[in-house]
Amino acid sequence: LNKRHQQIIKDGALIHLERAESYFKEAVNSGDVQYHTDSIYRCNQAYEGILKDAYSFLKSQSEIKLSTFQIEEEFEKNKILKPRVKNSFVNYRKNWRNESTHNHKLFFAEEENILAILNVE
Repeated sequence: LNKRHQQIIKDGALIHLERAESYFKEAVNSGDVQYHTDSIYRCNQAYEGILKDAYSFLKSQSEIKLSTFQIEEEFEKNKILKPRVKNSFVNYRKNWRNESTHNHKLFFAEEENILAILNVE
């Protein structure tokens, strides 16, 4: 990656991951388990940002209007991702991102938060 792309990723995804880790620590230190859900929302932002940044880098486009699912399909169709890597993307989208986006009554536990952070990092 060139410096511009490294900076884009650092400014976007890294900030969200740092905040996710901060929320995780706050949940543990304060006992307020709702911070785990906040942390996972930040992981979702990082995930989507990483996926869109990678796609825009590969396509040399600055604005991407595809959904994360569509980008994953593009990666698969063009054989950009190895199956294990693609499976990791799909796993995160289905088990973390989609679930937390579509279920407004969902709250995550500490163990789930750890897995979400590790899956995105």
